[in-house]
Amino acid sequence: MVVNYIRRYLSDPRLVIEDRKKHVKLCFSSNAFKAIFEGRSKIYPLANVRSSKIGFGSYIGPRSFLPSSHIGRYCSIGPDVMLLPGTHPLDGRLSTHPCFYSKMGQSGFTYADKQLFEEFSYVDDERSYYLEVGNDVWIGARAIIVGGVRIGHGAVIGAGAIVNKNVDDYSIVAGVPAKHIRYRFSESKRGRLLAEKWWENDEKWIRENLDRFEPNNGDLDS
Repeated sequence: MVVNYIRRYLSDPRLVIEDRKKHVKLCFSSNAFKAIFEGRSKIYPLANVRSSKIGFGSYIGPRSFLPSSHIGRYCSIGPDVMLLPGTHPLDGRLSTHPCFYSKMGQSGFTYADKQLFEEFSYVDDERSYYLEVGNDVWIGARAIIVGGVRIGHGAVIGAGAIVNKNVDDYSIVAGVPAKHIRYRFSESKRGRLLAEKWWENDEKWIRENLDRFEPNNGDLDS
């Protein structure tokens, strides 16, 4: 059928638009409208990162929905990761339906003549981003993240987790809702890594120091 052919065509990961200057690859069916890229990123089929900032070396898996997100460098974001930027009131109102408090007209109409409830949570004063993801973060498949959350550097989000609060640097979280499991490194090593900020170095430094990225390298305590 024609519809199935079009679906296969649009989701084919081999069909990419490439910015060779920045080494950014956008699969043909992804949405990166008004997104800012530092370089060496790939946005997989059907992923949506419109109005987001994507740090160097980070990739976004298929079908992930991360609009208006500030994502750091060297992040690994799996498939079907979902950002939920909006919310409904639980403050004693008679109804949670937006027609009673929102002028946005989500259902096609509204009774409200002014905005009566703040529906979206932002991580910055300029209200540009719903989500902030630090550097060197791994987010597993089908994780759900609530708007207004900050995920720290080096954190790991388990597959299928629902993240409804901030995540510490180098914390591993999982579950529904997501809970802290353990830290990736000792407190002293975490402090040294955060002070070093290796992700701010250029590719020349990275290539010259690849041995430091091996497990339990003696250069830093474990």
